[in-house]
Amino acid sequence: MPEPGALNVFRGVNTPHRVVPVQGVKDRVIATFSYYEKPGVIFSAEEQLGFYGRTVD
Repeated sequence: MPEPGALNVFRGVNTPHRVVPVQGVKDRVIATFSYYEKPGVIFSAEEQLGFYGRTVD
């Protein structure tokens, strides 16, 4: 298991990965960086649900 503060880089939804449950008193902070060549591109509601597990209202 990675140590707290570790950087995990993987390429896309087709990369097998898992997330362990959050334990302890500190919140888990996740930053997601993405890149698309065309400016102003955003996820559709369906993509948001698949990626984040919720949609932005």
